[in-house]
Amino acid sequence: MVLVIALLLFMADAQQHEAQAPAADKRAVLLSGLGRLHHPIATKNAEAQRFFDQGFTLVY
Repeated sequence: MVLVIALLLFMADAQQHEAQAPAADKRAVLLSGLGRLHHPIATKNAEAQRFFDQGFTLVY
């Protein structure tokens, strides 16, 4: 019974938070000095490949 009440209180509290304002429209940036990790993807867009490689480098 206590668990059910605690769950209901938690759910009620979660619904009372205000929505966040949308983030400002910012473009992603290519960072320098991360290394040269490369993994080819199926794109003809060189910029898309560079952003993918950057994300790949940041993960690994």
